[in-house]
Amino acid sequence: MRSKEITLNGRELIVYEDGRVYRKPCTSSCGLQLKGKFAKVSIVGKGYARIFVGSGKFYSLHRIVAMAFIPNPENKPQVNHINGI
Repeated sequence: MRSKEITLNGRELIVYEDGRVYRKPCTSSCGLQLKGKFAKVSIVGKGYARIFVGSGKFYSLHRIVAMAFIPNPENKPQVNHINGI
């Protein structure tokens, strides 16, 4: 299974191509040692999966996987479905 390391909102993540996201251990802004663990996925809205990255920030899981595995040389701001919906 392929994986890539990315940094998002100050947190180092390991993103797997099957959609699992592992948050690496780090120190929080208030000095707490945070353990490394797999991010919990919550389903919102119309069935979209999202995860909490840190500092009150949630990201859609499909965006995180796209940021890790799909090149974006034109710096486009969004990910479209393959069928254009």
